[in-house]
Amino acid sequence: MLHIDRDEIRNKLKVQGIDPDHIKSLHVKLQSGELDHSSFVIDKNRLRPPTNSDINEYSNLDTQKMINAGNDALKDDELLVFWLNGGAATRYFDESKVTPEEQIRYQTALNKITPEITNLPKGVAPVIDDMSYLELKIRNLLEITKQSKLDVHPQVVIMNSFITDEQTRKHLNALYKKYPDLDPERFHFVVQQPTMPRFTKVDNLKNIDLFVTTDGSLSFAPCGHGDFIYLLQDYLRSAHIPNVKYLFFANIDNLGATIDPALLGYHVNHKYGRTVELATKELGDQGGAPCFVDEELIIVEQMKFPPNFDQDSIKWFNTNSFWFTLKDLMNFDDDLPLILAEKTIDKDNVFQLEHFACDVHLPSKYINIPRQTRFWPVKRYVDLLIYQDPSFNQEISSQFSNLLQSVYNIT
Repeated sequence: MLHIDRDEIRNKLKVQGIDPDHIKSLHVKLQSGELDHSSFVIDKNRLRPPTNSDINEYSNLDTQKMINAGNDALKDDELLVFWLNGGAATRYFDESKVTPEEQIRYQTALNKITPEITNLPKGVAPVIDDMSYLELKIRNLLEITKQSKLDVHPQVVIMNSFITDEQTRKHLNALYKKYPDLDPERFHFVVQQPTMPRFTKVDNLKNIDLFVTTDGSLSFAPCGHGDFIYLLQDYLRSAHIPNVKYLFFANIDNLGATIDPALLGYHVNHKYGRTVELATKELGDQGGAPCFVDEELIIVEQMKFPPNFDQDSIKWFNTNSFWFTLKDLMNFDDDLPLILAEKTIDKDNVFQLEHFACDVHLPSKYINIPRQTRFWPVKRYVDLLIYQDPSFNQEISSQFSNLLQSVYNIT
């Protein structure tokens, strides 16, 4: 008898506010193959790579005009900043993600990682001079407030998960005290609740079942960053935030994804629902990319490309930094597709179903940004060590140092 059919499992789902019949229907789709690794792959004949004429260049902006427009929007308190802060730091400090060469090169620094640090949410984990990702983003928030001569810093929405919410708020309470110019009333929170149970990883999906731990507990996953659209819509319908018209969405662990008045001004002037920040691919880059699907230019996640599609034919990739027009976000009512993802949870291999933020398709402008200033993702702790190591790459180390000084006021 499958777990989903057992009364005690159905009751555990109901306690979480989850409809067991909905999970049953997903289970049936997985078993039947209606929802599998190939169900979201797009046929090659529907795809066409974009060309240079489809992508705008940051370097071609009338920068001063855009900065003025962006600063006007900031002064009118029209920008809402959205920090995607959901993740626990399990993969961030995962030793299996560190190569043997990196282990040898950075052994001293890696040995300083304590169990207390690895148990922190990623956004709270120390980055530079014991400052967390959240603290760095706050420093940029205050720096922009100063540079743009604002009366008060922009409003912020932080998206946590049920795993990270409590520790994150505790950390923020300490930051409110450290930075007295912060206004706690201008911070808002949306929290991913446990709405989707994980499934066991199996070779044949006909044998798939809910993942149940040895003590009989269900394991729940945050359902991907695409859930931001549903959480934000629900929050803004109940909490009135005056003046805001635009939203800057960014990953907390992309240290280059900071408030840029020029990009805000670009988005304001073009009056599109979404502006997508792209970066030029370099050797080894992977991820979603802009591509025409049925003659509509959208962001296509990497696993949606068929194996016979030449991804090198696309010169750019998605940085997961977006500028949105809020009224368009609030009117978005499509159901985001669920993607089957493989994860390892406490050494158990599982499947989980996720939504992706890039699937919030709105009429869009695409702009190729300078990655040396706007794209510094840190997926592993060892990436930070590499960025700061001039003996590994002098140019990268110098660029990273310039970023810390110019954006975060760290010398």
